[in-house]
Amino acid sequence: MTLAAWVDPSYLQHPDALRRRFLAAKPFPHLVLHDFLLPQKAEAVLRALKKEQWTLKDADLFRFKQTHELQSSKNPIMQEYYHLFSSKEFRDFVAHVTSTHPLRSIDAAGQTYSNGDHLLPHDDRLEGRKIAYVLNLTKGFTARDGGQLNFFAVNPKTGHPTAIVKSFTPHFNTLFLFKVSERSFHQVREVLSNKKRISIGGWFHG
Repeated sequence: MTLAAWVDPSYLQHPDALRRRFLAAKPFPHLVLHDFLLPQKAEAVLRALKKEQWTLKDADLFRFKQTHELQSSKNPIMQEYYHLFSSKEFRDFVAHVTSTHPLRSIDAAGQTYSNGDHLLPHDDRLEGRKIAYVLNLTKGFTARDGGQLNFFAVNPKTGHPTAIVKSFTPHFNTLFLFKVSERSFHQVREVLSNKKRISIGGWFHG
């Protein structure tokens, strides 16, 4: 399997430009890649993801439904998706555009946020996590529906998040990549409608 069979070729042709965008982004290094997968692949992944088993995750920090690790999925499309994202070719691509070497492995699970679901501000830091990613598979969301991915500025003295400085309404087939650090505070705003915010997320580990 090659990246060209899955990924919009415009992204594969200009990795150095993507790296410059990533490193220059504020409030911490990140990329937002719209229409990342080829359209038929993105649709197939969404259909397959909806067939996975989902478990409610409910704690002080969050509430949403999540699949098991997609590495163990029996669905052929999910297997292809996982093999693509975990392949050396894709890990090398992400390592290049994020200037983060080496990236040795990934994890991946589906998340669905329904009315009232949310993920409060946090920075994702755990040992080995280098680059966080979210492949958004949500359709039909507007700002009124909530569910935005918010990035925070951080007080340099306290290290605590202060104001939201970027807010992204979920859109279908958009890939987010961002560097995990003491500054990478982000949240998923509460969903405010009966629509479902669907994504696949995880981390590249180094």
